Amino acid sequence: MTTLVYAYAILLAIGGLIGYLKANSMPSLIMGLLSGLLVGYSANLTTTNKKNGTQLTMALSLVLLIIMGMRFVNSGKFFPAGLVSVFSAIILVKIIFFFITFPNVIEFNHTPKQKKKNLKIRVQEEQNEFNRKQGIAIDEIKNFKIYR
Repeated sequence: MTTLVYAYAILLAIGGLIGYLKANSMPSLIMGLLSGLLVGYSANLTTTNKKNGTQLTMALSLVLLIIMGMRFVNSGKFFPAGLVSVFSAIILVKIIFFFITFPNVIEFNHTPKQKKKNLKIRVQEEQNEFNRKQGIAIDEIKNFKIYR
């Protein structure tokens, strides 16, 4: 999913640049580059912190879908407003599908500190399970009676 979000970010930045070159529109350039940078940042954040990155991507896509969707409805021109709306909708559907399919993955924090903490917890749980099984085995040996 991250690759798709990076492609979306590049599309937004290139769209802003094209708007500037075609119509000499400084607002198109600024907003295209800004939204491209923000979406690119959210894609990068997704690799280190799945929950926050995904939520930021979802929020940015929703805002762009609303703004560009309204521009598309008002102007009737597919480029650029309709194209951005379609890509924003695709990103939103993909994220919602990901939330529904893998709800636990989104909630897991992938920071290195959290990974280390989770690993320590898992090692401790495995050690406790091993000790419990070992204790049961020792108890069974102590209670074993030899009948003649």
